[in-house]
Amino acid sequence: MRMAFGLVSLLVTLAIILWIFKMYEAPVLKEGKKAQDQARQIAGRDEEGAPVTDAIKLDAQDRNGKMESVIVTDITPNSALQQRFGLQKGDVILQMGELTVRDSMTSPDEAKDFLLKAYQESRNLVVIRGWDKLTLPMPPGSAPVAAAASAKSAGPGEQADATSTPGKAKEPEQAAPAPKQRDNRGALERQLDLIKNIPGQ
Repeated sequence: MRMAFGLVSLLVTLAIILWIFKMYEAPVLKEGKKAQDQARQIAGRDEEGAPVTDAIKLDAQDRNGKMESVIVTDITPNSALQQRFGLQKGDVILQMGELTVRDSMTSPDEAKDFLLKAYQESRNLVVIRGWDKLTLPMPPGSAPVAAAASAKSAGPGEQADATSTPGKAKEPEQAAPAPKQRDNRGALERQLDLIKNIPGQ
């Protein structure tokens, strides 16, 4: 009888300890991890203590001898930079925070320094991915094409997608827009034209 009573007492004590841990210690540990992540971000370091920019390679895209943008030629999967911004190989970076590559940077190494600063200060990036201009990081669950960018890029005679105006039903189409003429220029020329047409540049 005493043994059974002692076992029950032990189990009750363990249950109380686990409850206390769940209520107090676990949130403290979670907050501690969050603080560590923030400290690493401010320091510009990944979990191994290496600079986050070691995980990315950038190359210049020039026009008339001046660097217009930088292209991501390689990025380590699941690296701190990729997790923060969602950058992909082939992304063309136009802007970091308030600073444009064209007006503020002269080399890929300098662009890396500004990218580090954008990472440390939780600034956004403006990139071209394929034919779309995106602001990174994108909100969780958003489509690859930013709705605002789609609405802005809709030209005369084109109708913006219904996703660009949440809450409104898509109106019936009046007439099919005229098919776009094929652009036979090279990919670089077309991307540089997109860069040229950014407001404020």
